[in-house]
Amino acid sequence: MALAINKQLKWYEGDKDHHPVKAGVHIFRSAATSLDANGMLRPLLVADANFAGMAVEEYINDAAGAVDGGVPDAEVVHSKDMLLKVTGLAAGSFGSAVYAHDDDSFDLVAAAGVRIGTVARVHDVAKELARVTIQRTQA
Repeated sequence: MALAINKQLKWYEGDKDHHPVKAGVHIFRSAATSLDANGMLRPLLVADANFAGMAVEEYINDAAGAVDGGVPDAEVVHSKDMLLKVTGLAAGSFGSAVYAHDDDSFDLVAAAGVRIGTVARVHDVAKELARVTIQRTQA
């Protein structure tokens, strides 16, 4: 039914998830990430064919960085607007899909990439800066 009065909605700054970090992996803060076939988080690997989100902090899963001998639990933001450097950005790129090719390389080319979101606003064409609405994808 159509609204007849004002309604208060709860707004979320960004949706987050937690995932275990793959053994032998170092994830840097703000890295794009993906999940391997076992559901373990790692820096984005195109072969995983998914985007889990952007790492909130730095996470290390090795002998020196494991938490109490266990697997560190990493927090990722998977739904939020972020300012990213997007190679190939143009003034008319609003609404274009954005693809990642590793944990810190983003462009508008689908080939050999994983879709991570959409250009919400072009900030600076010369510096290739765009506000990107990121969105988790599944394999």
